[in-house]
Amino acid sequence: PLAQKIYDNNDVKQNFVHMLMVVVSQSFELREIVKYMLRKFGVKEDSLLEDQLDLLRQLNNKLTKKYLVILDDVWNNDEQGLDWWQSLNSCFPKRHDGSCAIVTTRNEEVARSRGASKDRIHRPLLLSKEDSWPLFTKIAFTKEGGQCPSQELEIIGNEIVTQCG
Repeated sequence: PLAQKIYDNNDVKQNFVHMLMVVVSQSFELREIVKYMLRKFGVKEDSLLEDQLDLLRQLNNKLTKKYLVILDDVWNNDEQGLDWWQSLNSCFPKRHDGSCAIVTTRNEEVARSRGASKDRIHRPLLLSKEDSWPLFTKIAFTKEGGQCPSQELEIIGNEIVTQCG
C-alpha cells in the first residue's frame, strides 16, 4: 500500500523524529489505537493509563518533536461519528515544523468529513487493463503460478478486470 511505502521510505524517515503507522480498519476502539501508538513509543503496558482522555494527553506529551503519524485504512465509523477523529486529532501538537498526520481511506467522504480540503486529497490513478491483468492473475491464480488455467476463467477474469477499471 501507498501508506506503507511512505512510512518505509528512507528520505521520509530522515525528516521525522517520531514516526507511527496504525492500520485502523473497520472496527476499532480509539483507546486501543492510542495504546498501540504509546507502545510504539516504548511506553510499558503497566504505564498505560486507562482513561481515554489521559491516554490522549500521554500521547500528546510523547509528540514533542517533529512527527509523522499515518492512520491507514480509515473507514467511516457511524457509531462513533467524528468524535474519535476530533479526539485523536486534538492530541497532535499543532506546530509549524513539518509535523503531520496522514489519513488513508477508500472513501473520499471520510477524508472530507475529517476536514481534508480538495487539494489535500490524493486520488490514485487506475491501472490500465494491460497492467491490471497480470496483477489479477498473480493474485487469482496463485497456485497456478499466476497463469490462468482455462479460457473460460480468462473470459471471466477479463470481465472482472474491465469492471474494476
